Amino acid sequence: MQPIKRCLLLKKILKDIRSNKKKAVAFILLFLFLNWLLRGINIARSAHDDFGKLLGVGIVAWIGYQTLAHIGANIALVPLTGVPMPFFSYGGTALASLFAAIGIMANISKNGRGQGNSRRKSSG
Repeated sequence: MQPIKRCLLLKKILKDIRSNKKKAVAFILLFLFLNWLLRGINIARSAHDDFGKLLGVGIVAWIGYQTLAHIGANIALVPLTGVPMPFFSYGGTALASLFAAIGIMANISKNGRGQGNSRRKSSG
């Protein structure tokens, strides 16, 4: 095989590997967002009061909408909206509000049904 053909073949192989890596990273990110959304729903369901449930569902819906709008705009399913990708796109206040929302979700998880019931049983 000639060196030029060998070089072109190598370039084609490397291009295929790069595109497959991009697809793998995209599927990993989709899996992580889906995992986060399902965990958020479980946290909201385990909240011991209605406010915690509604707040948890609202945060999950907010981040889920942002994720779906951004992914849909990138694959040309929906028009561009200017919504940043949660935790990945740069936006100072958007990122700060997302981290605050994650902190609220952690607090809802900490004060969920499991711990609330055990405190009541031990005091009675």
